[in-house]
Amino acid sequence: MKKHVKTLWAKYKTLTIIGIIILIAISTFLLVKTFLYVKFLLGNDIILKVEADKEDLFLVRGEEGLVKFKASVTTNPFCSAKCDYSFRDISRDIHIDKDSSTLRPGKSLERSYDLKVLRLGSGQDLYRFEMQCQSVNTWLCHTEEDVTTRSILISVNYDLSGTEKKQKEEVKSEMEDIKSRLEMVMGEKVWLDKALVSLNKNLNLETLEQESDNLDLKYSKSKENLLAFKDLFKQDKYGVIHGSLNRLSEDLDIMEQDAENFRTEIDATLVSYNGLIDDIDYVRKSLEGLKSVMPDDEEFVTSLNRAVTEFNEAVVILNEKNSLEVKKEALLRISETLDNLSVSLQNLTSLPLSNATIETVSEAYFSKIELDETYSPVSSGIVLEESSPQCCVFRECEPCCVEKECNNNPNTYPVMLLHGHAVSEGISADYSLEGFTKIQKKLEEDGYLNAGTITLYTQQAASQGLWGLSGKPVVVRSSYYFDVFQEAPENYVVVQTKSESIDTYALRLKELIDIVKYRTGKPKVNIVAFSMGGLVTRKYLQIFGSEDVSKIILIGAPNYGVVGEVANVCPLLGAKLECRDLTEGSLFLNKLNRGTKPDIAIHTIVGTGCEMDNGKLGDGVVLEDHSIIPWADNHVINGICTGKLKPLHLDLLKPELYPEAYATIVRVLKEEKA
Repeated sequence: MKKHVKTLWAKYKTLTIIGIIILIAISTFLLVKTFLYVKFLLGNDIILKVEADKEDLFLVRGEEGLVKFKASVTTNPFCSAKCDYSFRDISRDIHIDKDSSTLRPGKSLERSYDLKVLRLGSGQDLYRFEMQCQSVNTWLCHTEEDVTTRSILISVNYDLSGTEKKQKEEVKSEMEDIKSRLEMVMGEKVWLDKALVSLNKNLNLETLEQESDNLDLKYSKSKENLLAFKDLFKQDKYGVIHGSLNRLSEDLDIMEQDAENFRTEIDATLVSYNGLIDDIDYVRKSLEGLKSVMPDDEEFVTSLNRAVTEFNEAVVILNEKNSLEVKKEALLRISETLDNLSVSLQNLTSLPLSNATIETVSEAYFSKIELDETYSPVSSGIVLEESSPQCCVFRECEPCCVEKECNNNPNTYPVMLLHGHAVSEGISADYSLEGFTKIQKKLEEDGYLNAGTITLYTQQAASQGLWGLSGKPVVVRSSYYFDVFQEAPENYVVVQTKSESIDTYALRLKELIDIVKYRTGKPKVNIVAFSMGGLVTRKYLQIFGSEDVSKIILIGAPNYGVVGEVANVCPLLGAKLECRDLTEGSLFLNKLNRGTKPDIAIHTIVGTGCEMDNGKLGDGVVLEDHSIIPWADNHVINGICTGKLKPLHLDLLKPELYPEAYATIVRVLKEEKA
């Protein structure tokens, strides 16, 4: 028998070894495939990392800034990722770069872009590098080919160059000088018009009125030009203004000379008119005097009567609206008659007084025109406004949100999207950030600004308040599964910690909120939390209060714990401390639900329709009655579970499947607080 075996071994040795090798290879292949499939079932699919060497640039006109991006994927060794990336100018809503690439573990994609200031003045432009990847399904690559997305928001904060600032000050000084001169001319013009109105009651001054009208036209034209320059000044177009101010100054020189000439003519007319009033008064008094000493001489009496008649006729002419020359001529004739009568009277002094009747001398009620010689500038109403920093998003430019009123506007508060419990403790914490990808993208369509992701290792650096300058509320995916270990003042090590209690995660949420407030410059945040993230949020409120939070929305939160099969499976795969706290009746839940009710409204989105333990309904993970909070604003969504690994619980985060859940989120975020 042994001899027979040896003979067979000698004959089939090679084939046997080959067969064993093939069997081992097949077994290994099946084991690897099974292992990778199990890892996939536990959520191990694809991790995408995108990094930038800087997120905020500070430039002046004429400067350029280079920003570099590096993207890499982590999958199982047999997978490759098909990726689409884009670099987008969010302010102008255009794509600067857009392409596709296939990435494998260990291979990275690197791109760099030169950014420069394209607008005048100061403000902020926003750019975003965005990448989305999905694994390609093969025999050894198990994947649902779900899309993983990462993005980085880049702000370009710009200001005037030194040359522009100097030119701005020069232009501003010139414009203020021209405005002052224009207002002084207008003050003089008001004075002249008052004189003209007074003179115009009895004088025909068509020539002076025409000069006044011409001066008004020139003033209006100069003011119109200055207003145009004012608008250009507010638009920071100092170069355009600088080349035109000389012409405006020259026009103003002419207008000032015209005003001076006008004043000279007005002064001359005033002097003549007031002199005429003196003459009228003198003639009247002279006539009255001659009447009192009239000699008994028929010729003298006749001449005096004629002089009085002429004076009375002159008074009529003087009261009529006619030219100064006509008035002077009427009075001149009487003056000549008076002179002749005075000469005759000297020769008739020896005669007795006459008792002849003389015509009554008319009263002449004329007043001199007296005007204050001084005048004051008249405000043109032109106020030189410096441009406010402009922030542009999706082709809409508004003054940057820097004023207290804007920063405190609840419509500008950031939205933090907070993930739930990771099914497996062993998979990367980065997977947890994927749940809110679709909601984040959808929110940008509804007016929010996608700012990517934020974790505790997100550096604050020098970017305080920059995310909030646009006035658009940013929306960020946040993770409490990361922490940082500081080795040196400027050296931090990122630590993944997924095995902590929910109390610890609540402390990290405080740090996350502080980072988001720092990056946006806003006093409060809104939180949309999923599953266990809802308990983290509620615990945060219990510890720190609601001072930093405006609105809370909980989706599928196990507010009274998980039970049955879910509770039993949780500690087998997930972190034991988390699962302990999540289980119905835990010390954590007992303290959470008997604590003081928060002083802000809690909105819940509760899924139901899946049959669970003891015939009760829920979302496949959380029972309906364990998610509803009696004192909260509860919104129940009816749905279905398509399988153990595809419960309604996860589908609540998919707007295309349950738009009513997303609609509730948007409504609560946008409704005015009572």
